[in-house]
Amino acid sequence: MKNLIILTFVIFLAGKKTQAQHCPYDFASIIVVSIHEKDSSKNIPNLKLTLVDSSGNAVLDRNEKEIVFWQNPEKTTFEGYIDNNNPAQNEKIRFPFAKDNYVWVCSIYFSLDDYYLKIEKIGDIPQYRLPDYKLIKLYEVDKFHLCDSYKNEDYHKDFGSRRLYKPIEIIIDKI
Repeated sequence: MKNLIILTFVIFLAGKKTQAQHCPYDFASIIVVSIHEKDSSKNIPNLKLTLVDSSGNAVLDRNEKEIVFWQNPEKTTFEGYIDNNNPAQNEKIRFPFAKDNYVWVCSIYFSLDDYYLKIEKIGDIPQYRLPDYKLIKLYEVDKFHLCDSYKNEDYHKDFGSRRLYKPIEIIIDKI
């Protein structure tokens, strides 16, 4: 009887281990936005990209703060351990495949179908004309799963049913 209880306990623990998260970005996706001029692939800095609803109202995260994309940093500045429960501070981690584009990390379960991207100037950027409509529709296919790939320079691999990585591209004109 004692052996049966121990065996049951071991099987229970083994089952729990196989269901454990194996990557800090196991259930995370990234949205990458490239905003550049027609004849240049260089990203335009100092823009504010916000997730909004169809009326242009800011979408709030679980901390009641608006969801704002950030420009991918030149290098990872987070110094600490990235564990399975806390993928650290995303804004301080460089996603090499995203280059210098704008990024936002979200849950794979977050549905983008009802949301838009709002682009605004930060400070004075008189040389660029932002789109008049300023709201860009987002779709589920704009998300890319991060698990095991967030450290890779090349993110253009075929992952089965998911499409190949390609950022949302917005081309703006100079004034």
